[in-house]
Amino acid sequence: MVWLDWLRPPRNLLTFYLAGTVGAAAALTWLGWRLLDQETVLERTRAQERLEVAGDRAVAIFQRSLDDLERAAEAGAAPDDTVVVRADAGSFRAQPPGRLVFYPFVPRPPGPPPDVFRAGEATEYAARDLTAAVATYRRIARSAPSALRAGALVRLGRTLRKAGRHEEALAAYEDLARLSDASIEGLPADLVAREARCSVLEETGRREALEREACVLYRDLALGRWPISRAAWEFLSGETRAWAGSSLTEVASLDAARALSEAAESLWKRWPGLEAEGRAVSVHGGRSVLAVWTATPERLSAVLAGGGYLEAMRRKAASEARVQLSLSDRDGRMILGKIASPEATRAAIASGLPWDVHVSSADPLADGATAATRRRTLVAGLGLLAVLILASGYFTFRGIRRELAVARQQSEFVSAVSHEFRTPLTSIRQLSEMLAKGRVISEDRRQQYYDVLNQESERLHHLVEGLLNFGRMEAGIARWRMEPVDLGEIVRSVADEFQRHAGACRVDVSIGAAPCRVDGERDMLALAIWNLLDNAVKYSPGRPAVWLTLSRDGDRAAIAVRDEGVGIPHQDRRRIFQKFVRGAETATLGVTGSGIGLAIVDHVARAHGGHVHLESEVGRGSTFTVDLPIQESLRTAAPGLWDPAPPIASREEREP
Repeated sequence: MVWLDWLRPPRNLLTFYLAGTVGAAAALTWLGWRLLDQETVLERTRAQERLEVAGDRAVAIFQRSLDDLERAAEAGAAPDDTVVVRADAGSFRAQPPGRLVFYPFVPRPPGPPPDVFRAGEATEYAARDLTAAVATYRRIARSAPSALRAGALVRLGRTLRKAGRHEEALAAYEDLARLSDASIEGLPADLVAREARCSVLEETGRREALEREACVLYRDLALGRWPISRAAWEFLSGETRAWAGSSLTEVASLDAARALSEAAESLWKRWPGLEAEGRAVSVHGGRSVLAVWTATPERLSAVLAGGGYLEAMRRKAASEARVQLSLSDRDGRMILGKIASPEATRAAIASGLPWDVHVSSADPLADGATAATRRRTLVAGLGLLAVLILASGYFTFRGIRRELAVARQQSEFVSAVSHEFRTPLTSIRQLSEMLAKGRVISEDRRQQYYDVLNQESERLHHLVEGLLNFGRMEAGIARWRMEPVDLGEIVRSVADEFQRHAGACRVDVSIGAAPCRVDGERDMLALAIWNLLDNAVKYSPGRPAVWLTLSRDGDRAAIAVRDEGVGIPHQDRRRIFQKFVRGAETATLGVTGSGIGLAIVDHVARAHGGHVHLESEVGRGSTFTVDLPIQESLRTAAPGLWDPAPPIASREEREP
């Protein structure tokens, strides 16, 4: 049989070796799997034991926190997001004030005798003599008792509104708002006055003032300034919200205060059936509220803790027990947190807490089995390696592409510069040869050739100076020697000089009347303006003119060059200020250049504490604006570049 051939020497040794190796590998694999399985089971058991111990510790921490809360309530102190309430048959008090936005019970203080206002009301309603009624109420409003004054002022405001005397009504309500210790039909007098003022403003169409007062009134209602009933609070808050409209700013603490208020109302209603002492959690408006109370048929004392306090308590217990905790009520509804698996539970009936405590691991990944940890480490290592490989490949690709792009741009730059140099050199060579060999006989023609030689030499000079300046700027070794210069003079001189080279294209110059003196280097500013004019003419072929303007706005001067050329696409507007980058229409229009003109402009603007911005529309032209600080502003904008050197010599003085 064929398979028996593998048992004959020398293959039998290889066969036995492979069999032993495979068998040993299989045995080790099985033993390793068993050990990992046992370790997993053991780790789960240990984790559950840790959770059980942490659960007992968390219960003890909760009990201690609740005891601290009760002691604070007995001492009259209330931590954040809590309120202490005490009530008897005739009163309901909350400490500190402002934690409740409405009260379940508001005692109604006795008002003034109704006979006091009978004459005024008879005049107001029966006789319909509003003027006499106003006089009667004004006389009563001068009385000493605040309750009597409040009743008279509210009736005075009402009568004045009926009479159409709205400004006087607003003044009456303003006087009423000062009687904060009085009440009108169970409501605080200042609250009634402010609500009435808003009504008057609405009647008179004074929308802006109405929104302003309604916003302030709504904020005071949301901060629980007055002890009022729920019905009154709901009505007034809804009314003020409608008045305030879009100007209303919500109060962050309103939802918490409303939940505490609803819990207080619920506790008040359940008072007759409450146990002597108890703890319970209820949910109001999606927020959990803890109530801890002591009740007798004559008196109720309780402390209410909102969701913020409960969350802080839960986090404190979780931090000390080093676990994750979640709480649910006795019906299984979640109060805080969420149940995770695995978990340990401490029931409320056994722990004496008002909730069930669910304990789970704070870091389940760290409690995993050893094998799972090793697998995660391996996966993480491979993932990190993959990320590093991808990242290095990506950055290498980007680097190579960038280097290729720079090499291509440099090649194009060398080609463009060579072409730029070749044209004037060719002219200089030909004309020099003709003059040297005496082929030009006419003196007029000879002078014309001399002029051309001078122009071409100047052109070469501009090219060389531009390249040298750009090289110094790029290398960071350019030293700018600043002096006070007149931008108007520079603009005029550059425009005049450029016009001689612009051919048929006209340069329209506009210089504002305000003087524009800056701290700058004359030659560099002139070079920047020249480059902008040169680009404007090159990229607007066939157009009769380009426009050069100088204007001043405060402490800034703006030099703008506008053309009606081909424009610059949006995606190229940032790139064109980079070195060696030329416009997309260069090849189509046959425009010559080195690609460093706008880069030089950008360097010059930043060196003078300014900047260049571009506005362009394809097919309709472009506007380049150099914005510079006036006079001494550069010393603050670019102090490292300012050199208080003596005025520099002109180019003619510096060159032999």
